[in-house]
Amino acid sequence: PTDQKISFSVHEAGLFVYLDSGRFGVRSEKYSSVFHSKSALYVPPRTPYIVHNLGAGPTGWFVSLPEFLCKALPENIVGLDALDLLIALGRKIASWGRIESHRGSQQAYVTAFLQELNETKTSLPTALRLPQSAQLLSIAEKLVACPGDMNNITYWAKQAGMSRRSFTRAYSIETGLPFSTWRRRLKIHAAIKSLGAGMSVGDISFDLGYQNPSAFIVAFRNEFGSSPTEFMKKHALIPHRPGRKTG
Repeated sequence: PTDQKISFSVHEAGLFVYLDSGRFGVRSEKYSSVFHSKSALYVPPRTPYIVHNLGAGPTGWFVSLPEFLCKALPENIVGLDALDLLIALGRKIASWGRIESHRGSQQAYVTAFLQELNETKTSLPTALRLPQSAQLLSIAEKLVACPGDMNNITYWAKQAGMSRRSFTRAYSIETGLPFSTWRRRLKIHAAIKSLGAGMSVGDISFDLGYQNPSAFIVAFRNEFGSSPTEFMKKHALIPHRPGRKTG
């Protein structure tokens, strides 16, 4: 089938976007990636992009940044390691809606937000390119929605209406990775989010289709050079456990 022409959005301002729930894919002319809940990303001014909703409609908010405030920020779309303070400040600013000028107390929030944003590092190396053609993008969306899927390459090639050879070649060209490698990274991508939510290694390995926790740990170590626990400590990712009080 022939792909339909895609209309890219373009904004004169930069955008700080935070995803509260769900997941979506972001694609520009040179970049594509999947973002899960509790993720932040930055879109530079005048950068054409398009968003693909993956599964149930995502929810979140954004802060619009005038172009003159974006000179020290990345020139391309990037994920961000947004800390709690930056998220809290951004959420407060987003709640104001569209305003023409800031009052005294609002300006203090904006100043603090910009300072935190300029000191924020780009995200962990879990970005995953999405295919661009409609038939392969549809397959990717299904796998993102269920990263523990156990169907083999032949099954997914059939779902795409392609031979196994054509499917693997096209997927590699469009994502920059062999299909099997892309799926493995998708699983690790999902695992990081689950680790951050406080899930155990055992539960994560089961959900993602690994034979046992050891197999998952080996796959994780092959990807990042450290175990899941070491990775969480290295990047200061504190698991959020519902119902547990902090302070």
